[in-house]
Amino acid sequence: PHASELTTSLRELAKDQCTWEWKQEHQTEFLRLKELLTSAPMLRYFDPSVNVVIQADASQFGLGACLLQEGQPICFASRVMNQFEKNYSQIEKELLAICFACDRFHYYIYGRSATVQSD
Repeated sequence: PHASELTTSLRELAKDQCTWEWKQEHQTEFLRLKELLTSAPMLRYFDPSVNVVIQADASQFGLGACLLQEGQPICFASRVMNQFEKNYSQIEKELLAICFACDRFHYYIYGRSATVQSD
């Protein structure tokens, strides 16, 4: 959740034009991200007989999605938007998040109906 906002400085280090120098802000983001990844909520096993809900959202920098059954998470997905996607209007970003979620959760939703929730 909100990983793209928590890793802005780390992602800057990955750019070609950037001089790679590890600073305190990178260490802080790294530790925050590590904590986020190692304290993940309990995931539920997928049950093909239960209805599926996809929650998708877009921020200024990234996309996030969650696949749920009976209100419990099955899996999460997120990614950073590229420089062109960042210029989309907010409603286009929300639709991009839904498309991303459907693509990422294809294995779980193919051939069945799913409820999509977005703001």
